[in-house]
Amino acid sequence: MAGIASKNPGRKLIPRFIHPKKSSKRVKINVSGQIFKTYEETLERMPNTLLGDKVRREEFYDESSDEYFFDRHRESFSAILYFYQSDGIMERPKWIPLDLFIEGTWLPSSFLQIIQMNAVFLRLLTTLSNRYINTAIKNPTTKSGRVLASASIFFILIATVSFCVETLPQFQNSENESEIIPPWDTANKGFPFWVIESICIVFFTIEFTLRLFCTPEIWKFLKTIGNLIDLLAIVPYYFSLTVQILLLFIFKRLFRFIKIIPRVFRIAKLGRHNQNLSRLVRTMKGSAKEFSFLFLLFGVFMVIFSALVYFAENGQNEKMNSIPASFWWAIVTMTTVGYGDVVPITVPGKMVGLLCALSGVLCIALPVPAIVQVYLYCPLLMKFNNQIR
Repeated sequence: MAGIASKNPGRKLIPRFIHPKKSSKRVKINVSGQIFKTYEETLERMPNTLLGDKVRREEFYDESSDEYFFDRHRESFSAILYFYQSDGIMERPKWIPLDLFIEGTWLPSSFLQIIQMNAVFLRLLTTLSNRYINTAIKNPTTKSGRVLASASIFFILIATVSFCVETLPQFQNSENESEIIPPWDTANKGFPFWVIESICIVFFTIEFTLRLFCTPEIWKFLKTIGNLIDLLAIVPYYFSLTVQILLLFIFKRLFRFIKIIPRVFRIAKLGRHNQNLSRLVRTMKGSAKEFSFLFLLFGVFMVIFSALVYFAENGQNEKMNSIPASFWWAIVTMTTVGYGDVVPITVPGKMVGLLCALSGVLCIALPVPAIVQVYLYCPLLMKFNNQIR
């Protein structure tokens, strides 16, 4: 609503319709050809207004048609009539300009001043939002955008370094201490890291809220991978903090897992401020079919070669005593990683290993050209999207 005023600005603006008595006289009002009907008692609730004052209202009375005629903006009158019916709530429709809405003497000057003040405040708020917030969020190449991006990167790096340093042995509580001392207690060795994390989370929350505030389509905004990562980097912290306060000594491992989730996703937030990482994410998203084909090939060959090496080893290899136990060896061999923790020891098993390695090279080589094409096409697509905006 573009402007709101009430008879008593301090009270809540809840519509309170007072039904007139059956004996109340009906009044017909003609506003530039459009007929409105209401009760005389409804208008007289506001005696200081043009319609509420019977003497002032009579100047516009037309005896031939038995109606009050006003040559004014007809679309504004629906809001004016609602003002009387709701006992003092004024709502200016967004599509009606302020100057057009307040022209004439429909309402007392006190109401018009409140409406004008609200409109000025909303206009100022919108201007500041468009000039600084929208520009900073939607155009990172501007000065304000670079400041916001630099601040975001700074907090991400601080949070990441804190996350890594916190795992050092000298900052770890003993098993008994971690059960007794909550993270916000100064006696806890991890208290400084909890403070750093809390400060970073506050910044990320403000940043995400501003992005959400500036987007025209909320659901489309939330479906974006980058925004989902931002949300996953924030929500678990508040959930963990709430649960820790309510159930401090229960589900300890769950708390520890929930605490790690936002910190891991926080690192992924760097992709928002790096075009190459964003390009990589777009490539993976655009190559979903190729990756599905790659995983399918790996899955099929993993089962085949795990079965072959199991029978080739013929029970002589304790680390390959079943087909599922050979899955790890097949994956490591096909990806040409070759950890060496699990290897065939028989000649037939080594022959199967050779075929497995060659098959892995073929599996990777088949979809890679298509994925590379998508990667090379991404800059053109990003440039095209920026030009459209």
